[in-house]
Amino acid sequence: MEVVTFRASSLQEALQQVREQLGPDASIVNTREVKSGALGLFGKPVVEVEAQQTELASYGPAPSQPKLDPERGYKSSRPAAVTAPTTGETPISPWQVEQPHSQTAATEQDHSHPFNATDRAHQRPNHQAISLESSVRLQTMASDPNGKTNSPSTLGSATDLSPAAIELTSDLLAEGFLPQQASKLVRQVIDGLPGDQHEDAYVLRGTAGRLIAERLNTSGPLDVGEDRARVIAFVGATGVGKTTTLAKIAAGLRFDVGLDIGLITIDTFRLGAVDQLLQYAELLSSPLEVVNAPDEMAGAMQRLRECDTVLIDTAGRSPRDKEQLSILGEFLEVAAPDSVQLVVSSTSSPAVAREAVERYSNVNASNMILSKIDETVQLGAWYGMLSDCPLPVSYITHGQQVPQDITIATPRRLSSLLLSNSQHQA
Repeated sequence: MEVVTFRASSLQEALQQVREQLGPDASIVNTREVKSGALGLFGKPVVEVEAQQTELASYGPAPSQPKLDPERGYKSSRPAAVTAPTTGETPISPWQVEQPHSQTAATEQDHSHPFNATDRAHQRPNHQAISLESSVRLQTMASDPNGKTNSPSTLGSATDLSPAAIELTSDLLAEGFLPQQASKLVRQVIDGLPGDQHEDAYVLRGTAGRLIAERLNTSGPLDVGEDRARVIAFVGATGVGKTTTLAKIAAGLRFDVGLDIGLITIDTFRLGAVDQLLQYAELLSSPLEVVNAPDEMAGAMQRLRECDTVLIDTAGRSPRDKEQLSILGEFLEVAAPDSVQLVVSSTSSPAVAREAVERYSNVNASNMILSKIDETVQLGAWYGMLSDCPLPVSYITHGQQVPQDITIATPRRLSSLLLSNSQHQA
């Protein structure tokens, strides 16, 4: 493919030239700042972009990303808080550390749900509707594959479960919990409560939520202390929402905390990726560095040395592409980020997420961001993965609006999400 060079007074103008001549799917080969005039003397600096048409253009353009609305998102010094659910909770900023919940009241309703779970109630698949008798049969089968339910090691006979416990089992299965997970959890709930509370559905659900929360690992928000600049990298597969997630965090830190944010992108293959981050950078009044090779990273970091926090956007990498992950590692080795946030889409399977966590350990992934919660019907299927994941969850995202649709991950909040329908329909 022929490489074409474009020159303009700004990166935005140069990218517009690329778009007009080579189309929206052009790939960026290189960007640099040069001086105009003879021998580069006494001339004004101009941006030079080398680009070429990509062979991937035949597959169609990348999905469009919503643009920031400066009138809605940045008219004031503080962005709108995360949309409050209909439960009446007080919105909590993703940039504020939530006060820890008291666990003395096991039945306390958790109102930290980042979106209205009842909006998803109608999406529950019909094939997941499980009768009470079926749920009991499943839980006893899960206790012993040979059907021996009278031994001390089993969960006990179906008759010792109250209607409320059977209903909870059914709800867990409908949420995507595996039968053995639902059975074990319900048994732990029952064993931990006095007999007179076994019929109280509210108490059972509250206790289940608390037990689940105790098994979940979260880290809270980013550490952006004032003692020194922080460098945060965002990694993950293509399409998980890295750039949008970065923009949400950048906007929150810029407008809610008042930090000076610097942006770096190494996703230079797609014109759309650079262009999208450039739009965010302009709305945030943040400098953007485009880095094409690992040996350019040090210079970019030096130019952003006055920023309080530097956020690095990376190209989507398949967890199975060892070569691309190795190249990514070379970029990050120079950048030396304080944390590497692995963005995982909840629309994928937990098995895919497990593989991503394992493979991205090679680039020192330190935290996980669970994205696209609003697009997922059965979050209970993630219980096993989240309960034994070595990476603590830092944020959850639930929509395309920047910066509103992001929330700090806490054990109680994740637990509420996993139990969303059963917790909010009691």
